[in-house]
Amino acid sequence: MPHILDFMQRIDTSLFFFINDDLANPFLDWLMPMITTQQNWYPFFLIIIGMLLWKGGRQGRIVVLLLIPLIVLSDQISSSILKPLFDRVRPCQAFEALGRVNMLIGLKTSPSFPSSHAANSFAAAAFFAHFYPRR
Repeated sequence: MPHILDFMQRIDTSLFFFINDDLANPFLDWLMPMITTQQNWYPFFLIIIGMLLWKGGRQGRIVVLLLIPLIVLSDQISSSILKPLFDRVRPCQAFEALGRVNMLIGLKTSPSFPSSHAANSFAAAAFFAHFYPRR
């Protein structure tokens, strides 16, 4: 088992530096902080909620009514239960001492795994897939 964990750690480190060093460029350095800043997504979410309330009928109102507590629950499970349980240091913290980390935003000190963005997005996607199945 330790060999597998060592192998996974080497892959994790290699991927981090490949993305952080080799894929770094001015366009992505400008774009990625905008994409990952949560506040930049608020207008999009408000438009989706507005469309569901306006055009979605009864089902749309139910979806909005249930979606908000679902996201709150998903976020709390991810950040209050799972992150402390795994307590995985963010790669930018782990490698900061090497001086090779291209930081585009401030250094966060909270645990990195699981990603609350990913957990919330998956919860919303699964929820929408349930209420709006492909026809």
